[in-house]
Amino acid sequence: PNLALKSPSLKLRTTNSFGLPASVELYNVEAVNDKDSKSTPVTFSAGTNPFYIAYPPSIGLFAKDTVIFDKTTTNLYDALSTAPNKINYGIRAFSNPDGRIATKPNYITDASNLNVVLDVEIPLELHSARIEFNDTIDLDLSDIPDPEKIKSLLLHSAFDNGMPVNLDLQVYMLDENYAHVDTLFGPQVDTSIKSGELDQNGKVIKSTKKDLDVQYTQSEINKLQSVRYAIVRAGISTKDYDKNTFVKFYSNYTINAHFAVQTELEINE
Repeated sequence: PNLALKSPSLKLRTTNSFGLPASVELYNVEAVNDKDSKSTPVTFSAGTNPFYIAYPPSIGLFAKDTVIFDKTTTNLYDALSTAPNKINYGIRAFSNPDGRIATKPNYITDASNLNVVLDVEIPLELHSARIEFNDTIDLDLSDIPDPEKIKSLLLHSAFDNGMPVNLDLQVYMLDENYAHVDTLFGPQVDTSIKSGELDQNGKVIKSTKKDLDVQYTQSEINKLQSVRYAIVRAGISTKDYDKNTFVKFYSNYTINAHFAVQTELEINE
């Protein structure tokens, strides 16, 4: 798969004030990727779903319980490798699933309730062969001088990659209506940026920097004056993905992009 998560899990937490044996079942669970119109059923190992939940021993009390499904008891690993944007599921409960036991009386009050919470836990430790990231930024070039007075124009890009991923970049310049004006890098430009430097624990300890310059001729400058925004598009692959190496992501990791315009003017005295 393009995206592989190391240890995803489903965690189901129950708070129960019904005084009787009960079980809960997850059903019609599926990982849905709306972009690709694809859904993948999440299946469970035999004997794991439905499952028993704790119940209180007397009136006025409640019992909490937690059940965790991971890649050893479900196909969640494969389902999440499809890069879904949502998880659909149903939950139902059964009272006295093994039949009523005469020596254990049940009780229910008007305040009895069962609260069920399902969490999908995805630790940010993964490997990916190729996923795509897009971000729209402001890039107002309206203050470029009169093109007839410009001898040359250089658009400078500076990238700082502090993440454990290799990048393949392209920048699309847009006008005020977000219509395409120009594509920054031609096919001859190497826009690949290596991953940040990792320590022995797989944590980034030093970012990787790369500067890219694009020279514009006088005849190409006119259209740049209409640029107001840019889409930065990055093809992303994790470091050593071909070796199935998992990398960790932390909240302080960043990727920064900066743009500047340098012009050389013709001054007629």
